[in-house]
Amino acid sequence: MGQELTTFTLTPQGTLQIALTDAGREFLCDDVGFDGEGQLREEARDRYDPARTLDELFEYHLANGWETTSSQEIGALVSEDAPMVSDSLVRDDEGAVLWYRALYWYEPYAILDPVAQLAKEEGRRTITFSAVRDLTWAGQSVDMTRQDDGSLLLEPTEAGRAWLAEDAFEYPQFDELIEDHLGKNWSYHQEGAPGSSITHTVWNPWDGAFTFQGSPQEALDQQGRVVFLPLTAPAAPTRA
Repeated sequence: MGQELTTFTLTPQGTLQIALTDAGREFLCDDVGFDGEGQLREEARDRYDPARTLDELFEYHLANGWETTSSQEIGALVSEDAPMVSDSLVRDDEGAVLWYRALYWYEPYAILDPVAQLAKEEGRRTITFSAVRDLTWAGQSVDMTRQDDGSLLLEPTEAGRAWLAEDAFEYPQFDELIEDHLGKNWSYHQEGAPGSSITHTVWNPWDGAFTFQGSPQEALDQQGRVVFLPLTAPAAPTRA
């Protein structure tokens, strides 16, 4: 299928707008079995596979730099069924996602079928994929969530709380708590000598850097959360 059945447009708001082309509308009506109102005809319901159909609609783009992925691959706290695409995935030799510059997901997937939304005759036949930076990054010990005010909220998981409670006088190192985030999308740096106030900085390539001064382990243990503030200047530290 070499035709472009959908168009991908990155908006100034940072979302991905996906529109159905005339060829795409013909495909959904003639090959998949949708009517003009976004409903499947009765004879097509048994064979309809929404995930496979969405891949077919995206086939042109998947052959030109875009990829599909899942929340399980990137560690996001949403259902694995949520459609996700990116044009900047970096994978290791075994195919695991190491890094991405930008990634987009269909947020109302649980209540709206994106294929059916595209198939509707009325309107512009478009759907919007939101940037994945609005999600929570799941971790074994700590979950990290980008807040509306630009800060980064860290909260311990059940395993993380148990680890912190083992010995409050000798907390694990902070990089140990966020170890499963490191080497994937996040990096970490600390400054300051033992016995003084230490500045902790975490960053990823698309959201920038966030800092916290003090002991994030103590805050996670005693308050159940810690907020890292966005760092706008100087630029995020780099690896030596």
